[in-house]
Amino acid sequence: MRLGLLILTAMFGILAGCQTGQDTTKKDPQAGCIAAVATWTITFKHEIAAFMGVSQERMPSLFCRRLGDAVRSGELASPT
Repeated sequence: MRLGLLILTAMFGILAGCQTGQDTTKKDPQAGCIAAVATWTITFKHEIAAFMGVSQERMPSLFCRRLGDAVRSGELASPT
């Protein structure tokens, strides 16, 4: 019985965290992109920053801004 209660509590916590993340992404789509870029390996981030000609600190926000601009202008088709 205690294990079931623990699992139920954990599930509610996970679902609440997922909902909060989705709300943030709906309000600021770029925040979701930046969070996804944060999971990339440091080597890949370094290569992308070098390709873009920017510092590694500026790369996530600039990459996401350019990606969003390309989708909005029609240069890049949206996956949905």
